Amino acid sequence: ASSTGSGGIIGSDGAATYAKLVRVNGAPDKKARIQFPANAANLGIAWDFAYPPDWDDTAVVEVHFLAAMAGATDIPVIAVSYFEGLGDTNAGGNSAAVTGTTITEYTVTITAANIGAAPNGASISFVPATHTTDLINLYSAWVEYTRK
Repeated sequence: ASSTGSGGIIGSDGAATYAKLVRVNGAPDKKARIQFPANAANLGIAWDFAYPPDWDDTAVVEVHFLAAMAGATDIPVIAVSYFEGLGDTNAGGNSAAVTGTTITEYTVTITAANIGAAPNGASISFVPATHTTDLINLYSAWVEYTRK
């Protein structure tokens, strides 16, 4: 990522409502994470992917992520949107509340009825609910699916 967000790429100096890509710290721990600033109107992040050839479109899909709060005041949910192809409706939902400063795994399940046959793909976005005191650290995210 560049130091300044550009063209939809997350930068390290996001504005007050934008997520930014930062390291845990500069010296001993260079793990990257995405930070959602403490704000009432956070803008989300999104990515798009194609379904692999072994994707079982008759089984549920789980969107997982590892997150932690920077403090103990706010406990927001994260809206995980899941859209397939063009013109789809949101098949996602809210995560459990992100609580505490310990990195924790959260999951949102996409029902099998909302998974289309290949070739296909999906766009996933993360939009945190209001958290005006503590920022949210997002450490990683992934999708789990059943193989054919």
